[in-house]
Amino acid sequence: MLAPHVKVLLEQGLSVVLDFPANVPAQRAWFREVVDASGADHLMHFVDTEHGRCIEQLQQRNREQPPGSMPMPVEQFEAISALFVPPAEDEGFRRQIHR
Repeated sequence: MLAPHVKVLLEQGLSVVLDFPANVPAQRAWFREVVDASGADHLMHFVDTEHGRCIEQLQQRNREQPPGSMPMPVEQFEAISALFVPPAEDEGFRRQIHR
């Protein structure tokens, strides 16, 4: 449902920011398909942060509970992050890596 709408926006020259999980190649393939179908340029922002720092930030967010956030147990974060596969060159994305 979302892909055709995003494709139309991109074809019109509009910028679109997709803030969705892209933790594994199969999820990122969907982004790749939308970009390729639209012919638009793209930039993937990849936050390459050490695991310990992620835990610190998670715990801070859990303490502060900023608007719109939901607490996440460290165990849940560990289970999710165990599945993470960093984006590879052969996936064809132009990437900006943030450390």
